[in-house]
Amino acid sequence: MIDKPEIVLSVKDLSVLNLITREKIIGPINFNAYKGEIIGITGGSGSGKSALAYSLLGFSFRNCKISSGSVFLNNTNLINLEEKELERIRGKEISLIVQNPRAALNPMYTVGYQISRVWNKHIGRANSNESFRPEEMLKLVGINDPKRRINSFAHELSGGMAQRVLIALALSTKPSIIIADEPTSGLDVTVQAQFLDTIWKTSKNTGVTIIICTQDRGILANYCDTVVEMEKGTITKNEEVKRYFNGLKN
Repeated sequence: MIDKPEIVLSVKDLSVLNLITREKIIGPINFNAYKGEIIGITGGSGSGKSALAYSLLGFSFRNCKISSGSVFLNNTNLINLEEKELERIRGKEISLIVQNPRAALNPMYTVGYQISRVWNKHIGRANSNESFRPEEMLKLVGINDPKRRINSFAHELSGGMAQRVLIALALSTKPSIIIADEPTSGLDVTVQAQFLDTIWKTSKNTGVTIIICTQDRGILANYCDTVVEMEKGTITKNEEVKRYFNGLKN
């Protein structure tokens, strides 16, 4: 077995509290995410996987908030940061791909403009000498004729293409981690396979760590290096797949 790469994300004794009922809905949670790894977080409805995903980004989820523990991203504890500091990290070092890709894209602006806007916010202002071409990001995620597609609007994209645009947008700032919350829901089987192949190739080619929240056992078996199962807010299984980082997908 190849040695594991460095730890990108380390979650220790993380607990999440419902601010209305004052009940603990998650925790304590402990797991590590390694560079270039694809982690599948799974569990039934109400198991806490989405609440966990949004907590890693410092977002409140349905009146819930982190009450204790730590989330270290590249040795920085996100729990200790103020909102303005978190805003600088979100979208730059850690990105989110949501369930509804068209809803996540602004219908008033072209794809190219939206990708460039994210890059300019997090990278361009600090690196004025660095050039950026949004069409290169579309090419990276397998979109044909990217020079034409950068001028497209959200309503002109298929569901699968919109998901690929979100991957391109998330990758534009070269983040350490991308979190995908049920990214294949609402997509037909063929588009799902294309999207997942793109995610897998992107992770292995760029070294970005990807966390996928899903109930789909096929995704867990064919695309994930590690499977984390949750039930009632706790981890019941954290299983490393034997083909770990061998560069092959069965």
